[in-house]
Amino acid sequence: MLASGWRTVYSSSSARLLSTSAARCNRYDPKLFAEPVLDTHSLNAPLDPEDEKNYKFIKVMNSQYSPVFYRDHVVDKLVRVCMKDGKKETSRTNILGALEKIKRRQYKAWARAKTDDEKTAIEIDAFAVTHKAIRNCTPLMKLLPVTRGGTTYQVPFPIPPAEAEFRAMKTLRDICRQKAKKGETSFADIMATELIAASKNEGLTIQAKQELHKQCEANRAYSHFRS
Repeated sequence: MLASGWRTVYSSSSARLLSTSAARCNRYDPKLFAEPVLDTHSLNAPLDPEDEKNYKFIKVMNSQYSPVFYRDHVVDKLVRVCMKDGKKETSRTNILGALEKIKRRQYKAWARAKTDDEKTAIEIDAFAVTHKAIRNCTPLMKLLPVTRGGTTYQVPFPIPPAEAEFRAMKTLRDICRQKAKKGETSFADIMATELIAASKNEGLTIQAKQELHKQCEANRAYSHFRS
């Protein structure tokens, strides 16, 4: 009899065992390896004499993080969410093209502003606009089906931050794809428009988030079904 955590996989030639349990060890010994630096500011700052990085090896950085100035965690995640059929470079080109359009539009709006207060209120950094847009589109709750007594209820649940960010990007992506499919304009142009609108708490993605919150509010009487 096999121990728990293992299962047998049969092939045409022989049977082999695959582990289904979680890994219990790490290849990085905490006594020998330190965490990597994930931001440019900390990377350029001098190390404290008592910092463990002075006498320890550094762990390999996750592929989605990079301290270089042209990489951004939110933008990289948006590239992966918008990827279709494995064409990551096409998705990256579209997202970076949208950021360029945001930069150009915001700069034109800044140049047309007549007072210093108006210019201060206009954010020119495309990455900052994207961060603010995704933050504004992030939902606080989600609806999940729960069956009780043969009846299925849509019960509101709190949503984890990482999943909430993903849902915001997914909704943004679906709206942009739907508009692009109708032939209104290019995907990058639509993405730039939606991101600028979302940074001002406007646009279809913000409306979708508000509609989800309304549904959660309408179904709050079923909150006791969470447990």
